[in-house]
Amino acid sequence: KELRLDHVQRGIPVGALLDWWTKKKTPTKEETMWQFVDRVVKPGYANKYNASVAEVEFGDKVGPVDVFLNHSWQSPLADTMESLKQLLKSREWDEEKRVFICSFVLNQRPDQVHIELGDSIDKSPFARVLDDMSTRKCVKFTPYFITNVQQTGELFKRAWVVLEDSKALTYGMEIIFMTTHGELN
Repeated sequence: KELRLDHVQRGIPVGALLDWWTKKKTPTKEETMWQFVDRVVKPGYANKYNASVAEVEFGDKVGPVDVFLNHSWQSPLADTMESLKQLLKSREWDEEKRVFICSFVLNQRPDQVHIELGDSIDKSPFARVLDDMSTRKCVKFTPYFITNVQQTGELFKRAWVVLEDSKALTYGMEIIFMTTHGELN
C-alpha cells in the first residue's frame, strides 16, 4: 500500500513522536540521525511500506506543521530529541504541536528520496512547508523554526541548514536555537 500525504500535512505531534522514538532508540546516546535512519527508518518504513514514518506510524495524527526542526544528521539523535523535550518544557507547549523533521516526514527509501526532495530547492518539501507555515502566520498562527545546536557547531557547516534558516528569516519567523540544556538566548 503506497501512502502519499502532502509534505505540508505530515507534521507529527511532538508527544507522539517522542513516545515512538523512546521505543525505537538504542541504549547508546551516540547514535546519529544517519545511523537511526539506516537502522530503523529505511527497513521498517521506507523499504517495507514505501512511505515515511509520519505516514505509516502517525497517519491519522499528522497535519499542518507548527514547528520546523532544523538539525544535522551527523549529530546524536538523542540530543535532537532531548532538545525537543526541552523546547516543550521551556515554551509550555502541549504535546499536540506538530513538528517537521525531514528524516521522519520524508520517504527515506533510496529510490524515492530524490523524488521526495523534488527538482529544485524552491519546490522542495522544506521550502513548501516553510511557505505554508508563513501563509498560516497571517491568520494568527505563530510558526516556530527550531535550530538544534550541538556542541561541535557542525550544524552551521551544512548548506541545507543555512538555507532553511535563511528562508525562515525571510519569512520573519522566530528562530529558536536549542541545545540539550534548553534555549539559547
